[in-house]
Amino acid sequence: MKGEREVGGLWCSEVLALLYDYLDDELHSAERSRVEAHLSGCSVCAGFGGEAGAVAQAVRTQLAHPDPVSGEVEAKLLGLMDGVAKD
Repeated sequence: MKGEREVGGLWCSEVLALLYDYLDDELHSAERSRVEAHLSGCSVCAGFGGEAGAVAQAVRTQLAHPDPVSGEVEAKLLGLMDGVAKD
């Protein structure tokens, strides 16, 4: 990783590998503390982590409360699927 830094006992690539487990609160407390130490001292990872966290939260929200598909869109999709099934 270009410009990789070691902050808080972790390299940027290590934080990247742990990021989604961190965002999902699946790290042990010691490992979580190390990631947080790195994020507090590395503006690049903190920025990326914030963006990744926002995307993950948006996906979780959408999956928990999906927008219903309109009848027109549903009919078009079913028509397309029917055409594929016949091929």
